[in-house]
Parts: sequence; structure tokens; C-alpha cells
Amino acid sequence: MSPKTLTLSGCLGKDRDVRFTRPKTTVLTVWNDVIDGEEEIEVTSPSREYLRMSLAVRERGAKGWTTRWVNLIVWEPSLTPVAGVRLSRTGDRVQVTGTEETFTFTTETGEEREFHYISVR
Repeated sequence: MSPKTLTLSGCLGKDRDVRFTRPKTTVLTVWNDVIDGEEEIEVTSPSREYLRMSLAVRERGAKGWTTRWVNLIVWEPSLTPVAGVRLSRTGDRVQVTGTEETFTFTTETGEEREFHYISVR
């Protein structure tokens, strides 16, 4: 199933929060024809910059208008397509297009948690 693409329009919440992912190091076992055997190669992927923001979206329901807060993760904020969001501040009205994603993790206490967000690329 492909991720669901959404276009949302609303006002930005608190100021953006610039963060970086952790660099990942992976050890791969590959076959080397020269030595006629396996060898281990260590591959490190660099950290990536992202912005974490919140967006207030107004929706009309059976009971009238309600405000729903949506978490936004903007990957590669220096790219031109998302430059408008990168330069926006609290209270600015913006329109973003992204995919719905869920990140599941376990806390230090062993509790299973989910983080729902819109990934903007």
C-alpha cells in the first residue's frame, strides 16, 4: 500500500525546531572474489537535517468548526520546494503537501509509543 498524500492548509504553531538525525553505521558482509572469501565492510550514512513543526488545521464537523494540530517533519529544508515552509514563522498561513507516516518506538520504561506526522519532502 502506498503512503497517503495530503495537502493541508493552516497556520503554523510554535517556531520551527531544527534537528539532525543520528549518523548510522552498518556492517555489511560481502563476498570478495580477489581473496575468495567474505569480508566485512563498515558503511556510515551521514546525519540529515530536518525541521519539526506543528500546523493548526481547521475542520468543519457535525458540531461546528474544530482545530486539529498536525505534526510536520520537513526533510532537506534547504531545497527550493519547501523553502516557503522553512522561512515561515509562528502564525503564518501555509499550504503543505506530504505523506502520512507513523513512527513506532519503545520508551525507556518499555512502553510502546506511536508518533504520527506528515512528512514533507
